[in-house]
Amino acid sequence: GNQLHRIIPDGCIDIIVDRLSPSNWKAAFVEGVMTRFEVLNLSEAQSLFGIRFFSEAAQSFLHDPLSAFMGQHVFLEEIWGMEG
Repeated sequence: GNQLHRIIPDGCIDIIVDRLSPSNWKAAFVEGVMTRFEVLNLSEAQSLFGIRFFSEAAQSFLHDPLSAFMGQHVFLEEIWGMEG
């Protein structure tokens, strides 16, 4: 059945990897600092893992200012190219 999962903003930046993604290009993304909570409706099997960074640490490896990632997700390939 469907499961609702609430994600609360915590001031961190995450790299999320979707292990079931049909595309390598869209399998990993940066989830920027959230500006509001989100509710995910998990109706299918998921296989995700994430790495959480405090904002100060994330700035050291992201090429753009953190404000460029605010409230959105950006695929790693868009940031680091094919190496991402």
